[in-house]
Amino acid sequence: MAKRELFDFLKLQDEFRAAKTPENEILLEEYATAFIDIAGFFDLLGTAFGFVAKDLRAMVKILRAHRAEDPEHYATLQSMVAHEVSAGLTRAKPSKSGLVNGSRTVLRMHRTLNFVTRFLDRIKSMPDEGYTSTAASEEYKATLARHEPWLVQKVALLAIKTLPIRKVFLERNVKQPKEELEAMADTAIGLMREVVDITQTLFEKNDLLDLP
Repeated sequence: MAKRELFDFLKLQDEFRAAKTPENEILLEEYATAFIDIAGFFDLLGTAFGFVAKDLRAMVKILRAHRAEDPEHYATLQSMVAHEVSAGLTRAKPSKSGLVNGSRTVLRMHRTLNFVTRFLDRIKSMPDEGYTSTAASEEYKATLARHEPWLVQKVALLAIKTLPIRKVFLERNVKQPKEELEAMADTAIGLMREVVDITQTLFEKNDLLDLP
């Protein structure tokens, strides 16, 4: 039986650092790479979260397909949004090749990243005996649940109830020892939050936060 691969928080930190340029542009390839690891994080949480991981991997494929077709316009998040807005693609049906537009795809990735960032921030500051299920439930209701149908919400909340206390959660799922993780948590979560904030501001400016 293959050894269960734990979540590498340091790797994720480095990926989000690489995804943001000094000019605060978000590089789409590096952004997509980070989401492969976020999908892996949901895999670790159990089979009930498998649909989230599957959706994230499908979204990564869409972004990379857009980059392969048009690397100039899909180099950064900013160039992608400028291109799709000016070309009237943000509310269009899938392209001839079957691709959903990049803005719609990133919006859904952005919502997931916002949830993960807030959830990890809660775990960072809670005591070892604190309930990660409570933190996840509250942050889910404040973020992803606002954009998902009732049945999906019900399944997600049932899955969240299975999450263990913080000490067990970290030991079971995270590669770094607790002390190392706590030392780097502020930096890692800060980088993730910067990407969330940049994306939120860009999509709000371009009226893209409610794409169908």
